[in-house]
Amino acid sequence: MNSGYWRSYTAYRTVDTSHWETRTRQVWVDTSYMTSSGYWRYYTEREWVDTNHYEYRMVWVEDGFYTAPLHGEVIIDKSPKFIFTKWHKDKNNEECCMEMNLSWKVDNSELLESEEEKEIVRIYIYQDIYRFDNKGIEKVIIFNEDISPSAEGSINTITWFDYSGSEDSILHVYLYAQNGESAHIYFSNPINGFRSINLNSQGSSSDANIWLGGNSYGKIEF
Repeated sequence: MNSGYWRSYTAYRTVDTSHWETRTRQVWVDTSYMTSSGYWRYYTEREWVDTNHYEYRMVWVEDGFYTAPLHGEVIIDKSPKFIFTKWHKDKNNEECCMEMNLSWKVDNSELLESEEEKEIVRIYIYQDIYRFDNKGIEKVIIFNEDISPSAEGSINTITWFDYSGSEDSILHVYLYAQNGESAHIYFSNPINGFRSINLNSQGSSSDANIWLGGNSYGKIEF
């Protein structure tokens, strides 16, 4: 894995931008005989202009070490199967929400003997809701915290959504290891509202699991 940083240092280097310049000046032409008399005459000459100078530059200093990529698995358990905005009521007559359990397990089996075990130290989860009627994208932060370093663990989240969104709405999960590596998992997660669940009188031939977001459990390897 390559890494590095910017370090300032002074390097002396001749920068040659010398050139020829044309200059015009006046000189006195003496044409006197018995008395001093004469006139001014203009002439042109070329003179070399030396513009050498020192300059300071930033240079990239590379360092780093070899490390095996981050590998493992993530399991996401989402409830309920179809997510609605908080303006709907669930079977307990409470605001609808999304409960989600995220568990992970980092694969450290291929580490070199000199390498430390990789652990997850931070988790960032958010959802981009693509609102209907071209109202833009609403970003909802679900979880964004440092956690106790762990190669295997889980967290539980509960989220209420103000706005409905189409099947283009994506839920993103980022797992960060202590060495700076990360894993990114994402999937479609529509948020249903009053308009998004209305069907016409003839019904619909489309798969509700697609446009209503019927995914509730998934296992992803990275």
